[in-house]
Amino acid sequence: MNLFLGKFGTKYPEQIEGKYYAAGDEGSSYYGGVKPGDYIFPSHDGKIIGLWKAKEYIKMKKTVHSKDDGVLLFDEIKTYEEVSVTNDFTRIQAFYSNLDLVNKVTKSVKGLGFIPIQTSTNCPHTEDIDFKSSVINLYVFLEEVECEYSEGDIRVK
Repeated sequence: MNLFLGKFGTKYPEQIEGKYYAAGDEGSSYYGGVKPGDYIFPSHDGKIIGLWKAKEYIKMKKTVHSKDDGVLLFDEIKTYEEVSVTNDFTRIQAFYSNLDLVNKVTKSVKGLGFIPIQTSTNCPHTEDIDFKSSVINLYVFLEEVECEYSEGDIRVK
């Protein structure tokens, strides 16, 4: 089982409602290697909206792409309210965060809709991740200063 952040744009809300992602057949770069059974934190409009589990790749007519009918279906496991991608998701202590991950989850990445999330060995079960506790901080220093930080915090000088 792998863990991914799924980026769902505001242009196609029917994908959120129908719990699918239309990017062609399995193997498309947009899926980022997602396999049935993997967990996805779908993000929409800067928020994590739930926890989904990849179900299967199928063909579906009348999706967001008229020329390609390949989609990945999901089962909804859990919903979330008020979980910010930048302020909450990227700060989970059990995720291996770095500036590359922060950049990919907060900005548009051409040709990639799902971003793999690496977790630490002490990561709770995916369904038990709490986005409001066990967070790390990101510090960017423009000059030399003394700062109190915790283990796992990201510091950029």
